[in-house]
Amino acid sequence: MITLEETSSFLLECDQLGATVMLFREDGLHAIRRSPQLELFEQKEEVRSSLIHAFADDWLTTPVQKVVMVGDVKQIKEIWQTKQSSFRKQYVTTQSEDDLFEILPPFQSKGTTLKKLMALMNLEPREVMSIGNQMNDLDMLESSGIGVAVANSHPELKKKASYVCSKSYGEGVVEAMERFVFNSTIVRRDA
Repeated sequence: MITLEETSSFLLECDQLGATVMLFREDGLHAIRRSPQLELFEQKEEVRSSLIHAFADDWLTTPVQKVVMVGDVKQIKEIWQTKQSSFRKQYVTTQSEDDLFEILPPFQSKGTTLKKLMALMNLEPREVMSIGNQMNDLDMLESSGIGVAVANSHPELKKKASYVCSKSYGEGVVEAMERFVFNSTIVRRDA
């Protein structure tokens, strides 16, 4: 979990500079304030957020699974660089879209989760294909035998992918499935 007690000064500074701060908790999505960026995020993800008061007694002690900030990511990263050395935990950060900066608990990412799943299923990387479109998918693509970026992916992700689809979004996923799964490029050891 993310400890807000130690990250609150970072979150509040970003909020004061105009970034939208969203907290993902067990009881749902929460934000420090409403903004046009928050409303777009809610619409895109089909979720609704609750407002929290940044100085309420419980806001610092309620566990948070993830923090997402919408705004000038370059500016957010600069603030993060100045604050992170004071944190007891080493959090995972990623830029999932051009204007989204995410903070995750230590050792949590899509790649880490994929490696755990592969171990549970007794799979080798060469037996796994992963598909992504943003930089928060990078370690997942690097952990699998075939790392696919759909056509609308972040340019840096495309550079790292082992295959880049000619199609975007869901059509890109279908393209990858047709090319690598239905043509039996990936073969299970026990098949």
